[in-house]
Amino acid sequence: MSIENKVDGGIARVDAERRDETFGLEKLGRALQYLPPPFSTIAGCVINALRYDRVEQLEYLIRNFGEELKRLDINVDNLSSEQKRHLDEDHPELLRDAVIKAATVRGNERVKWLGRILAHGLLEEPSKTPDFTEELMRIAIALDPVDILVLQQIVYSQRAVMEQNSWNTVVDEINKAWSVATPKINGAPTSDLYSVCVKLEGFGLLMRVERVTSVLGVNVTPFSLLKKGASFLDYIRFNAD
Repeated sequence: MSIENKVDGGIARVDAERRDETFGLEKLGRALQYLPPPFSTIAGCVINALRYDRVEQLEYLIRNFGEELKRLDINVDNLSSEQKRHLDEDHPELLRDAVIKAATVRGNERVKWLGRILAHGLLEEPSKTPDFTEELMRIAIALDPVDILVLQQIVYSQRAVMEQNSWNTVVDEINKAWSVATPKINGAPTSDLYSVCVKLEGFGLLMRVERVTSVLGVNVTPFSLLKKGASFLDYIRFNAD
């Protein structure tokens, strides 16, 4: 059976179980068998440690993880040697970490981001740096949709210029980009935007740069997109449902 059929089977089974009022940990454990191994085995080992009221969030994690595996066309039978090494040595711990985070974090958005980041971690390049995947999952549970909306605006306005400069920050270019497309938070003062950008900077997604007085006003602080910020947005596919 292909990975797509296995994931579809798992999702269909979970949908059926959710219609049953007695849906709980035991039934979720049975649903996990419809994910392709070794994902089902790894996730199943921590199911019993979860509180009953977090089962729905775990189910949502599994659903998004499986759907992202399908979207990325990750076939367990066709992995490179590096991906297989990652799957054997690193991915089980990442999956365990995602399950624990999903069981404790507030909000389905963050759970969805965890599932998508986890699946991306199996791609060829990310599989070589599991610490990066772990870091992005840590960031995912700390940010909220407003933070991501600001990051999204900065990615859209600065990505091209950053790629043209091999992700080296050119102060003049960033000031121009900030002047043309200053991020906005609807109904919020400028101080809120600054606070969000400082938060994103703290996670290494943005970097504050010097203001060019001939381009920006005295009370404006521009921020430069960093490659990790663009990667994070790519992984979570914000507003791409």
